[in-house]
Amino acid sequence: MSITNAFNSEGLINILSLLTSDNRHYKIPSMQRNYVWSKQNIIDFIEDIREAMEAEEATEYFIGGMVFALNEDPNSHFVVDGQQRITTITLLLAAANYISKEQGEEGIADYWKKLIFTAYLHQGKMKQTSKLTHHNTDNQFYQALIELSQPISSYQPQNVSQKNMWTAMDTILEEVSAMPHSELVEFMEYLIGKVYVIPMVCSSLNMAFRIFETLNDRGAKLQPEDLLKNLLLRNLSDEEYENGANHWTQFINVLSNENGKPYVSASTFLKHYLASKGRYVSKNKIYETFEKNESVVNIQNADEIFNLLNDLYNNAQYYVGLLNGGGTEEIQACLEVGVKQSLIIGLASRHLDAQKQKKIHELLESLVFSYVATGARFNTLERSFPEISIDLQSEDRYDQAIGKIKDLILDKKEAALSSIAQLKLGTASEKKKVTYMLRKLAQSLDGGNYSSLTIEHIMPENKGTGWNHVKEEGTEYKLLVNRLGNLTLLPKPVNSSLKNKSFKEKIEAYKTQNTLTRAIVLPISNTGTSNTVFDKSIKAYQPEATNSWEVSRIEKRTSAMIRLANHIWYEKHNI
Repeated sequence: MSITNAFNSEGLINILSLLTSDNRHYKIPSMQRNYVWSKQNIIDFIEDIREAMEAEEATEYFIGGMVFALNEDPNSHFVVDGQQRITTITLLLAAANYISKEQGEEGIADYWKKLIFTAYLHQGKMKQTSKLTHHNTDNQFYQALIELSQPISSYQPQNVSQKNMWTAMDTILEEVSAMPHSELVEFMEYLIGKVYVIPMVCSSLNMAFRIFETLNDRGAKLQPEDLLKNLLLRNLSDEEYENGANHWTQFINVLSNENGKPYVSASTFLKHYLASKGRYVSKNKIYETFEKNESVVNIQNADEIFNLLNDLYNNAQYYVGLLNGGGTEEIQACLEVGVKQSLIIGLASRHLDAQKQKKIHELLESLVFSYVATGARFNTLERSFPEISIDLQSEDRYDQAIGKIKDLILDKKEAALSSIAQLKLGTASEKKKVTYMLRKLAQSLDGGNYSSLTIEHIMPENKGTGWNHVKEEGTEYKLLVNRLGNLTLLPKPVNSSLKNKSFKEKIEAYKTQNTLTRAIVLPISNTGTSNTVFDKSIKAYQPEATNSWEVSRIEKRTSAMIRLANHIWYEKHNI
């Protein structure tokens, strides 16, 4: 059989065509490796697509070729290369379907569902089959995931592949649930309409694996860091080349742990590195920026190239240190709520003395809080950071950097405080946001470290007999108990012991806890002076102790928390 008869390609097609052309179905053959994408792979995949979507000159985004083999059924293809991408795309569609239903957008939800399932009539009943089938070991778990008929926390993966799938879906839900629904729809429309692949279909599995091996051996898509490496090393003499290659390897190795697992992708680091030098670029423009010498780093000769390699290495070490908990508590707080873009300012401010760095990082945390509270896009924030980073490079422009950050905070302040009143505990993204806020509120009152405490529902999630005085039921009750004013912090054993007990039974436990929790049932005593940071927080909070708990108490405590939030993130910084 000739190659031309054994192999064909439809050329460049979008994801919509991939999933809908000729009523096609895809199957992962049993000899294929497991689903292996990590949480970071998922985040990078989503971020790269969003970045392409939001670029000023954006049109389409190419995610590479996929290799398939014909099955016995001509409409069914074995997936030889592309399992990670096509699985992740179907999980994204399943998450979009789930969230759209939660938002009451049934029509939009049905549209996403039709892209992952094919409906058919069988003996007078409507049935459905998924457009992707995994091999037997994982398929039942995969099918349950894309149905997503119950909370993600209730799924029980049984092997490594299933754990990876579960982590992928959990990460996707965390990432996309942070978007307003209109933005989610915009993102998904771009994913299916403007993200392209080149499918290559072979007549047999043997031919498909031969094509796959050839592509991976000789034609793998080069990443920005690969292109940059070639750019730097080709400008070195033969005598300098080996030393340059070793420098590059040292830099790349810093970005991974001893087992080779990346802390961050090299392209993400390079993007943030350039931003910290004052140049905002998308990932697909990283190489071009260096090639055209558009960055503030010069690479015209060997000395400049080695200076750059050393600077990359030193900044990568510092960057990874921040990622692994080695930075200020303010930077760690920004990372805790998922804003990795804060590392741009972390890099830009690394040369400042401790006092100035602390001030910058405190304002950065207030800025990040404002964006997190309002659900604003972090990429918008990221575009402001290069200009601030330039100011941070110069001693006499430090105050300008402070002023620019304060202006950004002020722009979001009122919306952020208003958002707290509506904040609720629901999705994984919301839980991350609420946990951070509660720990920050608690710490401001007495300085404790509450990173190990868990969220307690004062009025319990499951309405016990001690709560019959609360008239709300069903969805209305669920929304009520998840309001910020009904949430506090407790050690896990104490939390587990209280569950749905009555408020009177909870009072004794609350009395011995952190100030935020204790203040629910006991008046807070100040330290005897009005000048300590804790007294100022207590004065702003103005809590009201009680021996009963009802809807009005949730409203009052929410208002008190807003006052305390205003003090922590704004007033104390003169904003």
